[in-house]
Order: sequence, then C-alpha cells, then structure tokens
Amino acid sequence: MYQAHKKEFGSPISKGGHPDNGLGRLASKLDFITWIKLQNAQRGHLNYLEGLPSLLINLLAAGLFYPITASALGCISIVGRQLYSNGYLKKGPEGRGPGFMLATLSNLGLMGMGFYGSLKMTGLFGGN
Repeated sequence: MYQAHKKEFGSPISKGGHPDNGLGRLASKLDFITWIKLQNAQRGHLNYLEGLPSLLINLLAAGLFYPITASALGCISIVGRQLYSNGYLKKGPEGRGPGFMLATLSNLGLMGMGFYGSLKMTGLFGGN
C-alpha cells in the first residue's frame, strides 16, 4: 500500500491525511491507487462546493458596479478552480497551490470591487 502510493505520487503517505468518506461497498472493491484517486476527486469537488457561495456573492456584488471586470475575474476564478482540481487529482493536496492562489486572488478582487462600489454608492468614499 505505501509502496504503491510512493510509486504513483512520488511521495509517501502523509500523516493526518483526509480519511475515507465512508464509501463502504464501493471502496472495498477498489484497489488502493484507484481509492486514493477517488478520494482526491471527491475532496477537490467538495472544496469547490465550499468556496462556491462566497464566489457567487462576491461576483454578484462586484457585477452590480463593474460588470465587465467582474465577469473577467469570475472566469479567472473558474480557471483557478479547474487548476486546483486537476492538481489535486494528479498530485494530491500538494498540487493544489497554483489553482488555489488564482481562485483566491480573483475572489478577493471581486470582494474588494463589491465593497468599493458599495462605499462609493453611499458617498462615503468619493461617490457622487
């Protein structure tokens, strides 16, 4: 099991990894590497779902004030999330860094745009 993981991913199994999600009968029929890949795919998908509500709220808020820039940052966030998922599938948790940074920075940009636009609209920050 440990040798198969090292051969497939180039590193030994790290301590404190994400546990089995309780797939029961399905997991018992998989070999170790396929099980790891399934767990990584699920974890990447669940991480995407966890970040989706904040992305949508920030995208809506920024899009009210700066629609073109917000849509561009939304596309960048989608690309970042895809890189995140692909990295997670291929290298495990160590491969998610570039996609995480791209998605997070675009989400922070959207948040800043929404916040700035709302302050500007209220007249507290150089508004009309």
